[in-house]
Amino acid sequence: MSSYWQTVLSGCRVGARKARARFVGRALPAMAALAASLSGCVAESEPATEEAPAEDSVGLLLGSGCCGVPPASPSLNGLRLSLTSGLAIPTADVTSAATAYLVPYDSNTIALYDGVAWISRAMTDEASVSNLSTSANKSYDVFAYWDGTKVVLEKHETPVTPTVALQDGVPVKGNDPRRRYVGVVATNASGYFEDSAKNRLVWNRNNQVRRPINGVDLSSWGLSGNNAWREVRNNAANRVKIASGVLSGGVSGASGTYLSAEAVGMCVPATSGANGAYFATGIGIDSTSTNSAQIVELAAGTYPSTYAHGYAAYHGYLAPGVHTVHWLEIAMPGSFTCIGYAYSPPFGRLGLNGSVLM
Repeated sequence: MSSYWQTVLSGCRVGARKARARFVGRALPAMAALAASLSGCVAESEPATEEAPAEDSVGLLLGSGCCGVPPASPSLNGLRLSLTSGLAIPTADVTSAATAYLVPYDSNTIALYDGVAWISRAMTDEASVSNLSTSANKSYDVFAYWDGTKVVLEKHETPVTPTVALQDGVPVKGNDPRRRYVGVVATNASGYFEDSAKNRLVWNRNNQVRRPINGVDLSSWGLSGNNAWREVRNNAANRVKIASGVLSGGVSGASGTYLSAEAVGMCVPATSGANGAYFATGIGIDSTSTNSAQIVELAAGTYPSTYAHGYAAYHGYLAPGVHTVHWLEIAMPGSFTCIGYAYSPPFGRLGLNGSVLM
C-alpha cells in the first residue's frame, strides 16, 4: 500500500469490489477532501501507484460504524489544567492541592495523535494526576493520551527524557507522539500543587489567560545603603514563584511564560546625613543580587519625612522551569527607613505586582 493512501485514507476500509464510492485516477484533491471526512477507520487498498492510482483500484466501503471517530486539526485543544475540579480558571488561591485536573475551557475536546492521524477525543470525565510520588519544589510535565476508552493524564518530572518534541507542529512526548504535551504542574515546599498569587505553579500550553501575581510587605525596616541589590528586608516572603513550560516546539529552552511585573518601594533617610542619597527598587529573576527590571526609577528623599518613591518594571518571557521573582532594593551609602505601606492599608500598599500568561 502506498504511503499516500496510508496518510490520507487512514482508517478507511478500502476494497474495489465492494466500493460504494470511487475516486477517479488522478483526482487527488477530491480524494484528500473525502478522505479527511473518513479519518478514523481502517485502511486497505489494492495495488496502485502514488502518482497515478488506477481508476478501479480504490473504493470506500462506508459500512456502519466505519467512520465513528471524527478527524481533527492538530491544534484542537479546548481544555485547561486546573487545581479545581469543574473550574478551568480558579477564582481563589489554591495552596495545597493533591490533584490537578484537565478541565473543559471553551470545549470538552482535544486532538490526540493515534500513531497515524490526529483524532478528536471528547472528555466525558475529567482526567487528573495526583501529587503522589512527587517531591517538594519540583516541576512536572503533563501529557494527555487516549487509553482506548477515555482521555487520561500522566506526569514526568521536568525535564522529560527524551524531551518534548513536535508532531505536526504540536508538542508531544519525545519518545511517544501519542502523548500530547498539555502543560506543567509544580509542587510547593510542602509537596502540594499550588496556584496562588504567591506561587503560580500551573502552566497551560494552550488556552492561556492572565493570572495575577502579588507580594506586598506591610512592615517597616531599615536599609543600610552599600550600592548592592538585595531582596527587600532580606525576607524570603518578598518573592513569587512561577512555573513555565515549552511554548513553541520542542526546542530546549523555548520560552513559555510571559511575565509583566512592577515593583514600588518607599524609603526616607534615617538621618540628615543621608539627605541626597538615592534609593531604588527592582525586580530580580532568579536572583536576589541582580536586577532584571528594564525600567528603574531612582529617587532621593529628605530627612525626616520626605520619602523617596522607587518604581521598577519588567516584561519578558521566562524559559521552561520554575522561576523565582524577587522584589529588590538598593541604596547609596547612608541609612534609610523603608515602609511597605502609606499611612495605613488599604490607603497605601507597596510591593511586587503583575500577571503571567498561564
